[in-house]
Amino acid sequence: MATQSLAPRHHRPSDTEDALLARLLHFGEWARRNAAAVIAGAVLVLVAAAVVVYYFAVYKPGQRERAAEGFMRIQQTVASGNAQLAERELATFSKTYEGTSYGDEASIALAQIQLQGGKPADAVKTLSGFTGRIASSPVGVQGAMLLASAQQQAGQADAAVQTYLAVADKARLDYQKHDALSAAAAIREEKGDFKGAAELYQRIVSSTEEGSMERAVFEMRAAEAEARAAGK
Repeated sequence: MATQSLAPRHHRPSDTEDALLARLLHFGEWARRNAAAVIAGAVLVLVAAAVVVYYFAVYKPGQRERAAEGFMRIQQTVASGNAQLAERELATFSKTYEGTSYGDEASIALAQIQLQGGKPADAVKTLSGFTGRIASSPVGVQGAMLLASAQQQAGQADAAVQTYLAVADKARLDYQKHDALSAAAAIREEKGDFKGAAELYQRIVSSTEEGSMERAVFEMRAAEAEARAAGK
């Protein structure tokens, strides 16, 4: 019986391997023709990576340290009682470090000086960005509450109510929400909008514990506002 040939078989690369090899060869030829562009692109990638590393490893930590040191110096100026110098330094500092926690604290301190100096419109301008940073800034609620107070002092009662309501919607803590709602309700009462005030007091009531002193106080305020609204 004839024996079967055991000669080794020759396997050809698969179509996928052929295609991959062809692409690699094509890329190699392109890279040789465009060596300058390849090198430039690699350099740009390395530079971009170095910039990112420097920003997060060196610049950002250094910026926080500079901000902390600068804010401490300004606090000394504020404590000295020189309001005009403190106002100038705080204005410069808040712009330099805008968007940082130290910049926000400087804006609040600047607005307080402006309010003490009888310039509520300036304080409103200083604090205008806080309505968008109520939840994101460590002092966002404080800044927005001060903004609403400045708006009220500047004769912008409706804007003050809206700012207080924004705090009530975005603040994380119940006492912050309640303070904002209570302040907004008080403005509505001053304007004669007792029905609107009662609605805000009821919002506080609905989020307080049954039988608590706080709930009883706001139930009473809501009832008074409703009675005054009915008597009009």
